[in-house]
Amino acid sequence: MSRKRTGEPGVRCPDKSRGGENTRQKRGSRIIVGTCKTAPSDVIQEFFVPIPRFMIFMEGMRGILLEEKTNLLGVTLRYVRANNETALSYAPKEDAFAVILYFNELCSANGRAKANGLINRLVHLAVNCGGTFYLTYARDLEMDCLRKGYREIDAFFQKKHAVDPENRFTSRFFELHGKRGLAR
Repeated sequence: MSRKRTGEPGVRCPDKSRGGENTRQKRGSRIIVGTCKTAPSDVIQEFFVPIPRFMIFMEGMRGILLEEKTNLLGVTLRYVRANNETALSYAPKEDAFAVILYFNELCSANGRAKANGLINRLVHLAVNCGGTFYLTYARDLEMDCLRKGYREIDAFFQKKHAVDPENRFTSRFFELHGKRGLAR
């Protein structure tokens, strides 16, 4: 199939002369993590669930996605080895499957609120199955849920504060969650 460049680095669309067209690109959708401006956006969220509780998570996720009428574009699964060494490892303390969801979010106050509700329900499900979620994709998390998924989070924030008391090094994640964690 003949392909042509779209003007964006690394993006190729089928040649229209052959009848193909990348409608997601044409419509202006983009992959985002936590921001939403004008056009509908494709969002990635990632969850890590211990293998023994994987099917419980998948059944619960299916029910939530159906209830929320989620425009699910794809799911990727991958194996993740346990990690007992990293301070805030997304990998649970036992071997797990990563479940990567790719879905469409409407960019409006209602669309954002609906997506936040969906993400929070899925985060709770993952944590209740003994799993975690990818921190940097997370949005407005409840601190209790964050602490349940990442039991070392308070020690991490305290260590960060000891090393950087003026918060010269920061991130969106720290601005959303770290300051709340230190304030308790």
